[in-house]
Amino acid sequence: MRPTLSSRAALAVTISIFVAACSSVPSPTGSPGSMTTASPAALPSLANDASPTASAPGTTANPTPASGGAIALATDSIAKVVTDGLRLRTQPRVAADSEKLEPLLRRGEQVYVVDGPTRASGFDWYLVRPLRLSTYPPGWVAAADHDGTPWLAQATVDCPANPDLGQLVRMERHVALVCYGHREFRLEGLLTQPIASCGVGFDVQPEWIGDCGATHDLAVNEGHGNPGYDDTPVLDIHLSPEVDRQARIPDQTDGKLLRAVVVGAFDNPAARSCRAPPEDGVEPAPRPVVVLGCRISFVGTSAEPVGGRASSSLAKPVLAAAGTRDYSANGGDWTGYEFSVVNWYQFPKELFASAADLPACGASKAASRTWVEIWDAEYDARLYGFCGLHDPATDLDGLWFAVPRGEAPPASVYVTFIDRLTWSWTRSDPVKVTPR
Repeated sequence: MRPTLSSRAALAVTISIFVAACSSVPSPTGSPGSMTTASPAALPSLANDASPTASAPGTTANPTPASGGAIALATDSIAKVVTDGLRLRTQPRVAADSEKLEPLLRRGEQVYVVDGPTRASGFDWYLVRPLRLSTYPPGWVAAADHDGTPWLAQATVDCPANPDLGQLVRMERHVALVCYGHREFRLEGLLTQPIASCGVGFDVQPEWIGDCGATHDLAVNEGHGNPGYDDTPVLDIHLSPEVDRQARIPDQTDGKLLRAVVVGAFDNPAARSCRAPPEDGVEPAPRPVVVLGCRISFVGTSAEPVGGRASSSLAKPVLAAAGTRDYSANGGDWTGYEFSVVNWYQFPKELFASAADLPACGASKAASRTWVEIWDAEYDARLYGFCGLHDPATDLDGLWFAVPRGEAPPASVYVTFIDRLTWSWTRSDPVKVTPR
């Protein structure tokens, strides 16, 4: 018997897109399907070094815009650089503790306005996230010179009213967040293998909604045969652990793609809890920037095979405790807790046949069609799994999990059966675990 690997949730998606709900974002002004903010009619050319020069230190949060043309930018909007060489800083002021960041922002660069304004050193400062993430770091910038000459201006963003797949997947994610907020979309496409990727230089918690981790892709078509790696349009989609467990989306082998439907949106409420653990005691990025990185993740709230799930004949397993045993392995001492499925005879043997056309279990080529997993009932946490069961009469009599000897086990557990061929699953009622 070989344990299954824990699923790391995150989907990537493309395909026919159907709008499933009204937008929670206020209707944009200007031309239909776009969000427009008037830009200055004439922008004077500035010197190459647009970095503010030092004034008296001191900070006043959220100031009233000064007279003389002070620039007011909306948070959660896109702005553009209208000067040459605009300086990013680590703090909203000109001072020794506000480090200068490189490179300087060039004219025409677009930034997402995360926070601000903060008044300090004679300038109004905004925390921004440049859209070209691989080139520029996040930081604070001054919006205008002392005389009101603008260094930043509100940008015009094209927001198609009902974007098709090609428009949505090619849209920069910060722009998509500005355009659609938490608006829900229905996405249909071909589900591919999980792909591990990382778009940021630090870890984010909770991990499932961050930029790092293994993700699936949902592609509009097979493209060049490797969606997610070739230029086939895909949209990264993250599934919460709860949705991932309910969806039971199987990994697909190369060349075997599964058509699926995912419903979801950007700006999931869970994004507000995102944090980046300190590295060597130093925060890797300002908290609002970390949260923004999670807000631009497209989170799936449901996932189903096209046409619905196949009707399932899976019975409900009846689980019973079968004893404990102490043993030593891998240099440690363990206590194993054993269980039996007493109605094993209700599960046909073909459910556990070898399934070479489904994803393998590690190096094994004999993974069974149906996998069995043991879960902590209190926390819905996976404890152990079995992907090589083949004879229900004997194998379902030998389920188990182990904890280090002397450690308390979960108070109760349940088992799930996942038929990977039909996307159907079933679970037992919880069974109390008696500590040894």
